Amino acid sequence: MSSLKRLFVLGLIVILGLQPAWMVAHAQTGEQPVIQYNTPLIVTLPPGQTVIRTFMVAQDDNFDIRLTRLADYPYTALLLDPAQQTTPLPLDSGGNSFFSVAEAPQSGEYSLVFQASETGGDLLILVSSTTVVPVPLALGETVVSLETTGARFLLESPGLSGNMRLSIDLMPGSQPGTLSAFTLIEPGTGDEVLAVREGIMSGLTLVLPAQTPLVLAFQPGTAPFQLQLNWSPVSSTSQIPTPTPVGELPTPTLNPALPTLTPPPTVVGVCQVAFAGPVNIRTGPSTAHPVIGAGNPGTTLIVTGRNSDSSWWQVDLNTQAGWVSNQIQQVITQGDCSAIALASFPPPPTPTPTSTPTPTFTPPPTFTPTLTPSPTATYTPVAAATLNYSLPPNYGSTALSSGFVPDPYTTGMTSGGPVDVSYLGGGCSGFVTSAPDFSVNYTAGAFPVLRFYFIGNGDSTMVVNTPGGSYVCVDDSFGTLNPTIDFNSPSSGRYDIWIGSYAVNTTVAGTFYVTENTGNHP
Repeated sequence: MSSLKRLFVLGLIVILGLQPAWMVAHAQTGEQPVIQYNTPLIVTLPPGQTVIRTFMVAQDDNFDIRLTRLADYPYTALLLDPAQQTTPLPLDSGGNSFFSVAEAPQSGEYSLVFQASETGGDLLILVSSTTVVPVPLALGETVVSLETTGARFLLESPGLSGNMRLSIDLMPGSQPGTLSAFTLIEPGTGDEVLAVREGIMSGLTLVLPAQTPLVLAFQPGTAPFQLQLNWSPVSSTSQIPTPTPVGELPTPTLNPALPTLTPPPTVVGVCQVAFAGPVNIRTGPSTAHPVIGAGNPGTTLIVTGRNSDSSWWQVDLNTQAGWVSNQIQQVITQGDCSAIALASFPPPPTPTPTSTPTPTFTPPPTFTPTLTPSPTATYTPVAAATLNYSLPPNYGSTALSSGFVPDPYTTGMTSGGPVDVSYLGGGCSGFVTSAPDFSVNYTAGAFPVLRFYFIGNGDSTMVVNTPGGSYVCVDDSFGTLNPTIDFNSPSSGRYDIWIGSYAVNTTVAGTFYVTENTGNHP
């Protein structure tokens, strides 16, 4: 960019009262620093590479993202939340963007993901917020007045070891007589360590590890009132809770005058699946296995096993073992699934051809000599055409790594063929060739979604053979006659794709797309 444009941008920063221009941080390409609120940061986007910058957000916080392109080059920008959901940031004609979030849906690490195309350049990033910034809580007693904005304190104990005691009490005469809602947040991850609702108690004492920094965040109360906080080391002669075995929660120490507070039970993350839409449940981990039931919205099933690449879960369906693919968008995996063991399953049934009855020879009634009958004809069924991923793809293949550019990747192809894919079951439809139309060798990375879609001049379908060996089918999508298949948390490996014609003996010419940006679709 020209020196005049850079001076104009930095001058604008001074006018906005953000920081002097010489205080603007300039990050090197290899660094991935945490973005500081209300502090401008200049990053360099190299051609064809992905750059990620992160910042921490607590639930219900507000923040604004302002991007200013400092040179003329094409790029894309995405916001990735702690749930790995992506939001494309809109860019104006000058390559700049402004995006605002009034209330963050959850605490945690948010990421800005940038991709430059054939050229790169500098980008100015500013994440600003009016949210209260935590201030260090001093040792000893501190009186806090809570009004309409709440308050946040950073609980640190530099140079101290062992445990710290945090006491929270209402000042005499404060109304309504109970504490306002507050949380303890781990600043490194945004995880909530403790959450207390409003109206539950009038005081609380906690014993916390001295070496773990935490953020104490009070929500505004229904009326102004005062709190007394006491942040002090636990001496060796102080009465502290009996040490508990690893894996259990420590018991909070309460004020003697207060009722006993029972700590919440330890929550074990049972591995289970929930369904965002109707999904077939089968006797084994492939669409060639028969359907024995369905997972409907609102249904949750316990996971009891997995296949070799964990692309299918075995679930308990009314005491019967069923299998459901976790590679489709309607299946949501919850809990800790790291210890799920491999499970056995029956082979898919082999289709039995129906033979034509052997004709029976009946001699004429007036013929008296003994007749030697002709040999019985043997019926040899002709095997129906099926998909064969070992054949060379009709339109070639490609290797893509997460963060690939350009995004989307495109290639032209024409659908249709003699194979009726309805034999796969699961609502699969359309007619394709035995050989795949295209193969993608994909290396997974930071992007949480891998999407395949096709746009053609007629009604088309799609079948994908995943790296785990399961088949996924789709017909229409996004209100069109074009197919789209999403893979959440995609696996690395080869994806074989067939583009089908919905009607027999027809072809549909069009373009096949591969993208990691959920804003791209038919």
